Amino acid sequence: MSQKSKPFSIRLTPEERAKLEQQAGNRSLGEYIRECLLGKQPAKSRAVRSQFPTKDKQALATVLALLGKSAFSTSLSKLAHAVQIGALSVSEETEALIHNACIEISEIKTHIMKALGIQEK
Repeated sequence: MSQKSKPFSIRLTPEERAKLEQQAGNRSLGEYIRECLLGKQPAKSRAVRSQFPTKDKQALATVLALLGKSAFSTSLSKLAHAVQIGALSVSEETEALIHNACIEISEIKTHIMKALGIQEK
């Protein structure tokens, strides 16, 4: 008999698959199922499955690049500075909105970088 492993297929509902993927954590689904059914420990050299599918990482990277390219944060920071030094006259409400927009853009950038696994410098 051949030592080569042979595939085995099983049908799962989307809910069943989602539950198994959640339970598997960073392990591949096949590795997790083999471990549960056969008690086999995973090989130590196995690659860790990413938290996000590649297409999601690409989309997040594109959003981060567009956010940086847009210079929203820089423009809003300049407006906020002009307000602070009195070079731009605005109401307190508008000043607060500009300040909050700066904070929100910074938070968006931080969350996208965290999702991509990028450390902010």
